Amino acid sequence: MDTISIPRRFCGPPTSGNGGYTAGLLARHIDGPAEVTLRKPPPLERLLRVETDSAGARLMDGDALVAAARPTTLTVDPLPAVPLTAATEASATSPFLDTTVHPFPSCFVCGPERDNGDGLRIFAGRVPGTESFAAPWTPDEVDDLTVWAALDCPSCAVIYLDDDHPPPFVLGRIAVRIDTLPRAGEPHVIMSWQLARDGRKVFSASAISTTAGELCAVAQATWIELPAS
Repeated sequence: MDTISIPRRFCGPPTSGNGGYTAGLLARHIDGPAEVTLRKPPPLERLLRVETDSAGARLMDGDALVAAARPTTLTVDPLPAVPLTAATEASATSPFLDTTVHPFPSCFVCGPERDNGDGLRIFAGRVPGTESFAAPWTPDEVDDLTVWAALDCPSCAVIYLDDDHPPPFVLGRIAVRIDTLPRAGEPHVIMSWQLARDGRKVFSASAISTTAGELCAVAQATWIELPAS
C-alpha cells in the first residue's frame, strides 16, 4: 500500500491541493491515459493512502475517499494551437491576472500571486473572435505531474465566456493523455475550449502543443460551480 502527501506549494485553493496535480499523483498508479474523479478537497501536508485493485486506484484520507482513478480512452479532438504570438496576446487579457476576479490567486498553476519558478503562472485568455482560450508556457522543468497541472486550470477559463465575474468553480473530474512530455526551456502553447454546459457543470478540454504544432498532451475536464453559500 502506497502513501502520498501533497506539499503546500501545490495548492489550488489555499487549503487544498491543485486538482490537476493531485489527479496526476493518483494517475501514476494507472497504466496509460487515466481519468480521475475528485470527491473532496485534497488536504495538504497530510499522509494519504493509495488503494489499488483491478478497477483502478483510490486516494483515501482515513476512511474518506478523496479521489478515484481508472484507465480511460481519451477521444477528444485537440483544437489546433494558435501561433505563440497569438497565445501571448490572449494571455495578456486573461481574467486570471486580476486578483479581484480570481477566486484562488495563490493557485500553483494560474495564481498571479505566485512568483516565477514557484508557480507555473499559466494565464489563459480568450483568443479574439473565437470561443477558445490560449496561453504560452515555457516550463522550467517537466514531469507528468507538471503536465496534469498545466492542463487543469486553463480548462476552466471557458467559464468566463459569458460572464466576466462567474462564481467559483472547482475541478470535479479530469482525464489526461500524455503523448510526449513538453520540453523544458522551450515555449509551448496551451489551448482550451468548452465542450458543453449542463446547469452547474461545465465540460471542457485543453491541450499542450509545441510551437510547431506537435501535440504533447490533451485533457478533458468537468468543472462544478460551488454553491452560493
